[in-house]
Parts: sequence; structure tokens; C-alpha cells
Amino acid sequence: MIPDKERHDQIDRIVKSQGLKNSKRLCDLLKYLTDKSINVPQQLTKERDIAIQVFGKDESFDPTLDHLVRMHARRLRERLTAYYASIGQKDFIVVEIPKGRYAVVFRNQELGASPPPPAAGMAG
Repeated sequence: MIPDKERHDQIDRIVKSQGLKNSKRLCDLLKYLTDKSINVPQQLTKERDIAIQVFGKDESFDPTLDHLVRMHARRLRERLTAYYASIGQKDFIVVEIPKGRYAVVFRNQELGASPPPPAAGMAG
């Protein structure tokens, strides 16, 4: 198990990276999903809750009509893939957001291993 401090340190490295530092929305989404995944891992994070808490949408937000969260989750997955294909290749911790879920997964990366391959069809 990866200690929480190391998880947060890895998130900080990622949000300060060239690929994310200029995207407040993606950074906010990553931090929110990280906090949820660490603090209440058994609780399913819902698209509507993300829209309200992260993107400031009101209570009437309907994820079947507005794809804001899915679009940003897809972009975040793409940026994470790009991060680990470049400057994050030697990071000890890999951060992933599995397709179909709004949760951050942390895993140890084996040094010397190839970076994770880009996921095909990264829809949100």
C-alpha cells in the first residue's frame, strides 16, 4: 500500500507538470478524485456530484444532457497517459483513472519497465 503522503506528493508533481499546470479544471478534478479515492474509497463518486463540487454546476445538473464531467475525465486520462509517457516515466507511483469510473487508482511502477501504453478509446 502506498502511504497517503506519497500519493498526495505524486498528485502535486502531476499538477505542476507542463501538461496540467495551465488547466485549473483538470487539476481541480484530479485533486477532487484523489481526495475522494483516499478518504472514502468505498464510496462511488457520481458524475453529478463532480459537476456540482468541482465545476460549480447547480443542483439541476443532468449528466445525461451535459457531458462536461465525462469530457474532462477523458482529457485528464489523456494527460495522465502523456505524463507517464514523458517526464513521469521514472516516477515510482503511477496514477490512473480507470475508464468507466471516477476514482483515482495508485500503483507502484516497476523501474525499468516500459511506460503504460496509451489506452485505446479513452472515452469518459
